[in-house]
Amino acid sequence: MFKVRITAIRKVCHRDLMEKYENPIEHACDINEGDVFISVDGRKPEGLCDSAWESMEYFVKELAEGRGDFYDGWMKNPRSAMISCNDGFRPVSFYIETIEDHLESRSMSFFVRASVSSPGSSIVVTSMNGCLVPSMIFTSSSDLRPHFSAVFSSPSLVS
Repeated sequence: MFKVRITAIRKVCHRDLMEKYENPIEHACDINEGDVFISVDGRKPEGLCDSAWESMEYFVKELAEGRGDFYDGWMKNPRSAMISCNDGFRPVSFYIETIEDHLESRSMSFFVRASVSSPGSSIVVTSMNGCLVPSMIFTSSSDLRPHFSAVFSSPSLVS
């Protein structure tokens, strides 16, 4: 699972609606613009209010699982979402994103079976969807065996 950063981007206060509809309360929301929370394993971060978590939990868990691209291209960054809490008087908008440096540190090992038709040919391996980037490109030689292993790193790798 991936870590997910939750950043409070904007907090709005609708005083006219509060005066008209809300009973006076002493304490409402402790979140400020710029506050950052980190979700680990798709769990609610400490200090994040329940109302905000209820609004974003689905999106955080999907991103933590390596999924995203909500609503067919809604966000410029497909591994993110913009969600507001459900407080109609003082809503907070949160930018939710997979922490990229965590993704970039992941790597996988693959066993590749290749048959090389002629010496000097290059072998480039990618996944079916083209998301893996080889850390090395192997060039055949007369002593290249048909089995070899290679390590690939991919910042866009989905587990």
